[in-house]
Amino acid sequence: MDPITAVGAGLAVIGSKDILVKILGPTADYVGGELKNLVQKCNVNLDNIFIRAQAKLGPRLDEPGTVSPRVLKHILDEGRFCEDSIVADYYGGVLASSKSEIDRDDRGVAVLATIKSLSVYQLRLHYLFYSIVYGIYNGKGKSLGTDRNEMSVYIPLSVYMQAMDFGPHEEPGAILIHSVEGLVRSGLVESRYSYGSKEHLAKTFSDATEPGLIMTPSVYGAEVFLWGQGIKGATGHEVVNSSLKLPPPILSVQNGALPVNN
Repeated sequence: MDPITAVGAGLAVIGSKDILVKILGPTADYVGGELKNLVQKCNVNLDNIFIRAQAKLGPRLDEPGTVSPRVLKHILDEGRFCEDSIVADYYGGVLASSKSEIDRDDRGVAVLATIKSLSVYQLRLHYLFYSIVYGIYNGKGKSLGTDRNEMSVYIPLSVYMQAMDFGPHEEPGAILIHSVEGLVRSGLVESRYSYGSKEHLAKTFSDATEPGLIMTPSVYGAEVFLWGQGIKGATGHEVVNSSLKLPPPILSVQNGALPVNN
């Protein structure tokens, strides 16, 4: 018997493969495909996360340590349904960051809870923004603790559009509002922010060249970003330290983002 028939016997929708496919599209594979296909799809997603964790660990891969079972549970529960590359990269990074010599170190659970609460769009903008913050302010003598209100960044709409890689049926304007407001609400950026037309942004940043957004980093936002990069024990403050060396961003982003406070 097909798994969906076995699970959904007597149920009007879950018991109907045709209706389920119409509702879920390809995601119905997780529910209505053959069991071996379901397991394979989940295993591929998890394997992708573990591959990323291995790469981020680098030489630390052979060092002693353990990952908290609580962290692993979150990775297994959520990661098997994770198909977006940026989300997978964050999960792989937190998995790598969580390898510790201290058995009870489960700080990754808090970071994963935040990541879980974000949409793909919000997490992609988070990655874009903190990649830019790192590129502009790393090694420039700033402190995220005391100077963050002087570290706002202007991201032109063209940079945002390229990084978000929208398809023909997505709504960039509505998604921008959803993404920025979500990051603010989660404490991943400071409440000093703005988005909209060139004229509107010029009230804050006279050098704005086109519509876009302006955001200010937070310590917690940088912490989540660095854990997603596999930085063990990161507090967020390290994002501006010259000793921190991150690989090039995995997003294809053209130059154009500018510091608001020179």
